[in-house]
Amino acid sequence: MGYLTWHRDRRRCYRERLGAGRAIGSGQVEGACKNLIGARLKQTGARWSECRVNWMGVVCSLAYGDQWDDYWEQAE
Repeated sequence: MGYLTWHRDRRRCYRERLGAGRAIGSGQVEGACKNLIGARLKQTGARWSECRVNWMGVVCSLAYGDQWDDYWEQAE
């Protein structure tokens, strides 16, 4: 009960996301990592190095989510 009370503000976001028909789980993100990044790294002749994978994950997340424009506006 203490955990739920402590994270009360975060739980409001879940309600709003569910009400808007959006996902609240991590399955989509985990699947994207496995299918996009993992498959690309294991592909024969892949040009991505492991040290660059985190940055590629960030770019993919920004592109997939609705934060792409906001990110680049702040970066300017």
